[in-house]
Amino acid sequence: MRRRMHAPVMQLVFAAVVAALSGVAYTGGALPDAVEQAANTIDAGDLRAHLRFLASDELQGRGTGHAGNHVAELYLASLFERLQLGRAAGAAYLQPVELYFSTLGEMNELVASEQVNRAEVATCYVAGGDFYPHAASASRSVSAGVVFAGYGITAPEHRYDDYAGIDARGRLVVVFDGEPQSDDERSRFLGRAPTAHAGAEAKIANAKAHGAAGLLIVRARMRDVKSVWPADPPVRSRNFQMAGRVDRESLPIAVISTGAAEALLSSEAVPEERKAAALKKTIDDVLERAGDGAISAPASFAVAGRQARLSIDLARERVVVHNVVGMVEGTDPELKQQIVVVGAHMDHDGLDAEGRVYNGADDNGSGTVGVIEAAEAFAAAARGGRRPARTVVFALWNGEEKGFLGSEYFVEHPAPAGRLVANVNLDMIGRNEDVPDPTDFRFRGLAKTTAAENTNTVHLLGYSYSPAFSALVREENAAVGLTIRQVLDVSPQNLIRRSDQWPFLQQRIPAIFFTTGLHPDYHTPQDDVGKINFEKLEKIARLAFRVTWRLATDAELPAYAEPRPSARAAHLEP
Repeated sequence: MRRRMHAPVMQLVFAAVVAALSGVAYTGGALPDAVEQAANTIDAGDLRAHLRFLASDELQGRGTGHAGNHVAELYLASLFERLQLGRAAGAAYLQPVELYFSTLGEMNELVASEQVNRAEVATCYVAGGDFYPHAASASRSVSAGVVFAGYGITAPEHRYDDYAGIDARGRLVVVFDGEPQSDDERSRFLGRAPTAHAGAEAKIANAKAHGAAGLLIVRARMRDVKSVWPADPPVRSRNFQMAGRVDRESLPIAVISTGAAEALLSSEAVPEERKAAALKKTIDDVLERAGDGAISAPASFAVAGRQARLSIDLARERVVVHNVVGMVEGTDPELKQQIVVVGAHMDHDGLDAEGRVYNGADDNGSGTVGVIEAAEAFAAAARGGRRPARTVVFALWNGEEKGFLGSEYFVEHPAPAGRLVANVNLDMIGRNEDVPDPTDFRFRGLAKTTAAENTNTVHLLGYSYSPAFSALVREENAAVGLTIRQVLDVSPQNLIRRSDQWPFLQQRIPAIFFTTGLHPDYHTPQDDVGKINFEKLEKIARLAFRVTWRLATDAELPAYAEPRPSARAAHLEP
């Protein structure tokens, strides 16, 4: 194992390249000869060799914080060192990311009380059935009055504010999960592409901004507490949070069931019309009530006479994982401070409770090896005297399966320091999309299709956030010949928010996401190397290289654009 980790997997073979050409900016058409030759070094055989190791049983599924994950970190860092990439994150190409591994403590309580006929009546909610701690919660206890704040959203751009007319200061705030006009609980605020308002992080920040003492997030479909907080979690089920973010968190936060929320919010002091609007309907009813295109007014209110005590008890252990980061520094004295990132997450699900290995060949060994090959091509071009004007960073992020932890940290702490200007994200680029049953919850909202129909197809996401970026991809695809589909920026599966380009888009940084789509082996032990379409993977890696080169050399960068309400889907042929 140790020998395989540090010894070269194969000899780096590069075609001869021509001498450097003058000029900084590339403006389209065929790439310079040396760069075209570098692109041709991206090879299906090399992709297969790297992936056989990364998705082998010996790495035990590369689960975040696990031994196999650490082996993968060192293996990838050794490849970057062999390529002589610049050290973007320190001498070892490793950017440390501090996390907390959390487990459930014993003192989690939710108790409501009020005066009834001059006597105090208390209602105790069951930890597990009625509520459970949110992983981002602070471990502390608060006693406070109760307010209901709709979806917990303040969105001036939509002239919408759930906190208007209520005083949340020092109160325990109850909010719905999701956002108005949700499609099967996936966010489509006002029919737009998914917004940042629906996520728990946004709701927590907004509650704190309004002075809340604690937060309860109502979910229509509560997960079993043992699946969220298993007593002895296997690698696959371990819960991680960014340590710095948890250290800054002050609110106790819990997830609460619909029934428990209705009971908590019920009071004789609440006007009957408010009950009818918010309490007597299930979450599904509320989500459907604005189906005609008009958002109902927030049904926020304070619950008079009601006090509640929320106690959260989470045990936490600090764990350090690493992003693997290398770079080719730009040549232009000014533009090299602008950073183009081509990245993928290198972690997967690890081991489950039965000891089965989730090898993650497609998710996301495929994207990882695609970045490796793109890095090799940039190194080949540099040896031939061709370097980009802007700095290109090759990032292999950790902790994506636990909530984009590595990419979020990278966006907050770019390595090297500079201005992030674009991201090319590769995630699940090695298979042929296969949706046998659109009623399966994993595929709900997607069109039925077979692997045989998608042998040359790749999805491009992020097109509605930067039409110019999408156009650049189409220009470079002319030399590659893939079938590109642009249909998933708005979908019930919410795929645009399910990979590492999302932290970039949240910061209004143009980003695109290449994926070959879902299949029945997604997040199962059957995601193995033998099912990878390496010829297509080679094409996608070449396209990613070409697009990244353009981003790093063009005079003008594609701009970020807020998605229009009616983001159009397009099926684009080569």
